[in-house]
Formats: sequence, structure tokens, C-alpha cells
Amino acid sequence: MEQESELPNARCETEGHSRHLCILTDQFFHLRHADEYKAMVAKPRFKCLFCGRTAKSDQNVCYPAEL
Repeated sequence: MEQESELPNARCETEGHSRHLCILTDQFFHLRHADEYKAMVAKPRFKCLFCGRTAKSDQNVCYPAEL
């Protein structure tokens, strides 16, 4: 686990940010596309160090850390 001083203090601004759970839930993806959302979060392997959301793929969180 990263040390507290290395924890992010803002959402990322990477090109892939549109696939991150934080932005997707802001756009109600979890309500409009519930089955796709469930697939993204089922059997999570990664946790976002910023928002704490978990996902199956590290591509779906801003600052991934293995669980």
C-alpha cells in the first residue's frame, strides 16, 4: 500500500478517465447500464486510492491499488 504522503488529492485527468467508475457514476452509468456496471465491479481486484471504489480492472479506477 502506498504511504499516506503519496495518496492522490484529486481525480485524474488521463485520457482514459471517461472509463473510470467515478466519472461513470457521475453520469448515472450504474443506473442506465446496470448490467455493464455490475460486470465492471464484480469480483473486484483493484481499489481506487482516491475514491475507494473497487473494480475488476485497473482501467476502471483513477489510482489503482491491488486488493
